[in-house]
Amino acid sequence: MNEMPEENYTILNESPVLGELLEMLDTLHSAASDGELTNLTPQRKRELTAMLREVVYTAQETIQEIEAQRVITPFLRILPRNTHTA
Repeated sequence: MNEMPEENYTILNESPVLGELLEMLDTLHSAASDGELTNLTPQRKRELTAMLREVVYTAQETIQEIEAQRVITPFLRILPRNTHTA
């Protein structure tokens, strides 16, 4: 896991970065669906695909890190004491 300086975390608190990212991905998806990618970006399809794969990979890794840090409280219950032995 890479350590980031504390000040870099404020980016997510001070601007709607994730919302903007989702909007951009939605726009890319619409353009790709309509066959209009060349009107949206000068990047070659191969470069764009590689970048999108990197976004997906990073998102998946982030999800795994978040889920790995979840504290799972086991469900415990007290059973009556068995005073009779067979």
